[in-house]
Amino acid sequence: MPARSGITALMLAMLATTRLNAQQLVSGARVRGESVNGRFQGRVAWVTPESLAVVQDVDTTVRARSVIRRLDVAAGSQRHPWTGTAIGAGIGAAAGLAVIIAADDNQDSELEGLEVGVAGALLLGGAALGGITGALIKTPRWVRVQPLGVGVSLPY
Repeated sequence: MPARSGITALMLAMLATTRLNAQQLVSGARVRGESVNGRFQGRVAWVTPESLAVVQDVDTTVRARSVIRRLDVAAGSQRHPWTGTAIGAGIGAAAGLAVIIAADDNQDSELEGLEVGVAGALLLGGAALGGITGALIKTPRWVRVQPLGVGVSLPY
C-alpha cells in the first residue's frame, strides 16, 4: 500500500508540473527565444496552435511555431549574493593591491603596516559591498519550454 501511494503522489506531481509548464505561456508572459530568423525577446501577445505573437518594444512579431528553435519563459527572479561577494572581493583585492604598490617607495617606514591594513579594509569592504549589491539586484530566472516537434514537447 505505501508503494502504491508513493507512485500516485509521483504521478500527481508530474501532472502538476506538466500543467504548470503548459500554463506558463500566457498573454503578458516574458519570453526569449531563437527562431530561424534570429533571436527575440519580449512579452507574449497571443498564442495559437500554429503561432506565437511576441511584443518587442512597440512592434508585434508573429512567428510560426515550426520556426521556433528555442523558447524560454521568465519564471520569477533570483538574487546573487555569493556572486556579488566574489566580484566585490576581487575588486577590493585589486584596489588593495594597487594601494600597496602605489605606497611602496622602497624605503622602510613606520607606516608600512598601515598599507596592509588599508588593503585588507578594501578587500573586506569590497566583499561586503558586493554581497549587498548581489543580494539587492534581481535577475530573471528562465525556464526552457520545448516547442512542439522538437525533442520532448510540452504544449505552450
